Amino acid sequence: MVPAKNRPRPASKTADARRQNNDAVKRCRERKKMEKQRKEQEFARLQDENNRLEQQVAEMEKERLCGPFCQCDHSR
Repeated sequence: MVPAKNRPRPASKTADARRQNNDAVKRCRERKKMEKQRKEQEFARLQDENNRLEQQVAEMEKERLCGPFCQCDHSR
């Protein structure tokens, strides 16, 4: 009798294992692709929020420098 580790696998089991592995690789690639898209969307959202907050800070800083009773137009 041939030892188990040296015995060739039946062709059907090899094909099934290869198919399962290919399916797992496809799922992994899709998961990585979705994760990358999610990170890019999150990055874009955070950039927009950061720009908005920087503008808000600049407006508040301008108001702070002028004082509470200034005659400046801060809507610019």
